[in-house]
Amino acid sequence: MKTVFYSLLIGVLFISNIYSCTKDETTNDNYADVDQSQIVQSRSGTYYPFNYPVSQVTLDDFKVIYTIQNQNKLDSTVYILHSNDQSFRYGIYWQVYNVIYHYKDGTKLKELVNAPKSLGNRYLKIPDINQNQLNIGNPENWVMLYKTKKSDKYFSEWCGKELNRWTWKVTTSLGVNTTQTIDPTNCGGYHTLLQYSLIF
Repeated sequence: MKTVFYSLLIGVLFISNIYSCTKDETTNDNYADVDQSQIVQSRSGTYYPFNYPVSQVTLDDFKVIYTIQNQNKLDSTVYILHSNDQSFRYGIYWQVYNVIYHYKDGTKLKELVNAPKSLGNRYLKIPDINQNQLNIGNPENWVMLYKTKKSDKYFSEWCGKELNRWTWKVTTSLGVNTTQTIDPTNCGGYHTLLQYSLIF
């Protein structure tokens, strides 16, 4: 009888261990709704761009500037609380952080951004290649896209309607500085938004 009892106990502990490991690996990533990205429900203080830590993308909604980090080139990202000013967006509170990107080549980049308040006073983000928004072979540490006021009309076969195709200024960590038109991937109201996932 004792053997059966211990066998059952070991079985329960084994199953519990599997469940806890599975639970730890489950992520609760939140994807920003691109159609709502230009809506800040409440904000105090100066406006700062919003940073999405999981995908390592910063979007300045009002100027429409994307800064996309290449997580394949990142060593780590450090978030340090800068201000207690809060914004409320996507159902959570955001605060102002100094963000320092540390790249594998020894260089750094700094930003002052809104990031989720849940990061606390200091947060170390390790790169996640599975959430990288740039191609794995991309040699750049980061890419910045700035929407200009120039656009043309084109028919999107994907959306089934005519959209504005904007011209963007593109700058990169290795010194690329060019302008080009980029097809929008959003069929909704904000045709200026691109395909980069805003994950926090």
